[in-house]
Order: sequence, then C-alpha cells, then structure tokens
Amino acid sequence: IRDGWFHSGDIGYRDLDGCYWIVDRKKDMILRGGFNVYPREVEEVLYQHPAIAEAAVIGLAHEVKGQAIHCYCLLRQGFKPSEELAEEVKTHVAQHLGPIVRPEKVNFVDSLPKTRSGKIMRRVLKARAQGLWNLFLPRDHAGEYAAKYATDGGEGLTNVDYAPLAEIMGATSTRASIRCA
Repeated sequence: IRDGWFHSGDIGYRDLDGCYWIVDRKKDMILRGGFNVYPREVEEVLYQHPAIAEAAVIGLAHEVKGQAIHCYCLLRQGFKPSEELAEEVKTHVAQHLGPIVRPEKVNFVDSLPKTRSGKIMRRVLKARAQGLWNLFLPRDHAGEYAAKYATDGGEGLTNVDYAPLAEIMGATSTRASIRCA
C-alpha cells in the first residue's frame, strides 16, 4: 500500500458506466514501436483462429521496435505446424488488431508450461526464448522441467543447477534454478 492505494500490478480502466475492467498485468505489457500491446488481447484473437487450442504471448527485446511479439501456440487436433500456418496466424492477428501488433514469430509447441493452478507461465517461455533458464521453479519441480525441455526443439540443457537461489543471487530462498549454458 502506497499513499493509501493498493498496487496490484494489474492494468485496467473504468468505462462510462463506472465499471472497472482489468486488461492485463503491467509486467506482461509489451512496448512495441511506442504502443502498449497487452498479451491477453493478442491471445484472445489467437483463440479465435480455428487452428489454435491454446496460446501465450510474450515480448522480447528488439533493437528497432522496442519489443518483438512472440506467440507460442498449441494446435488443435488435425492441424500440423508449418510456415504457411504461421503466416496465416500472423495475418489473422494483424487483421484484427492492426499491423503494429503482427507477431514477429509464431512458435508451435506440444505443451505450454503451467502453474499448479493452470496459469501459463510466461516467465518460463521468456527465459527459454532468451536462453537464460533461470526458471526459479520449486525444488520438487525443477527436475521434471529439465527432463521435459532437455530434448525440446534442440534447445538441450547443458547445465542443470539445483543450487539454492541464495548461492546464485545472494538471496534467501528454498527455490532452485535451471540454467542453460
């Protein structure tokens, strides 16, 4: 609480009727060419595409545009990943949200990393895309993620480190870190 206000990290607005609408999390917002792009907004458009069963959107650093939009999509049965489908998905997003929101890359995946409650873990996707592998997973799940992603897409793990974060970041924690060298 700061100055009597609770700061939740959510971004929202109030409409003309006085109702409040939560748009997305502030930390997930993508800054692209001076525009704010909300991953949830892009994901909702992706879900409208007949080939997409599940989707997650992240922003990665881009030297010209600020951040590039990367989509991770789980396909419905009967659809196969291809460059043509990736282009179709990019065009679908651009038609609904405008060319500034057209994804830079569409990745087709077999599964998306999720929390125990079923929320997609964007930070894991971002870490994988950046090659960082500082996933900060609970110690009992670090091994299963390492095993799951060690053969995923040729991005094999070269170093799995179960050291406490205290050793890695100088913090006190009971969590573990997976790092890709």
